[in-house]
Amino acid sequence: YDKTVKKAWKFQPDPEETHYPGPLSIWCDMHDVESGSGRPPLGDYIVSCDISFGTGASYSVASVINRNTGEKVAQFKTNRMSPQKFAEQVFGLCWLFSPGERGAFLIWEANGPGNTFKQKVFDELAYRNVFYDTDTTKAESHPDYRTPGCHTTPDSKNEMLTQYREALS
Repeated sequence: YDKTVKKAWKFQPDPEETHYPGPLSIWCDMHDVESGSGRPPLGDYIVSCDISFGTGASYSVASVINRNTGEKVAQFKTNRMSPQKFAEQVFGLCWLFSPGERGAFLIWEANGPGNTFKQKVFDELAYRNVFYDTDTTKAESHPDYRTPGCHTTPDSKNEMLTQYREALS
């Protein structure tokens, strides 16, 4: 990763957004916000993303979860941002919720626009604290045995949502 990019990103509330919330919502105390260097409480954070094409038809959403408490502490949501631009914002979000010298753990749905997102995050920004999907149909020695991002199928989505529904109840 590029340490200069990481250090340049900081939390700054938008003074123009007085009546309507912007794309970033934070539900935890941010220490030292007035100086522009607001930081969340120390913790181990996960950023999970569902990416759209940014045409307004659906939203790209990044949710930030505190791994220790299971609490959702932030969300970035937009429907008018390309997967590449969304990746840049998520990269900053990962460093904002960084537990130290490595950014937050990042996972995204790799299908559709997720591949474009991956190219920006993984290939261009060289962010490596990411989820790797395992292709059980390939041998461990195969170069594509593990790939960045979460690749879903209709069956795997159904299974995931079933487990999520059970966990909520």
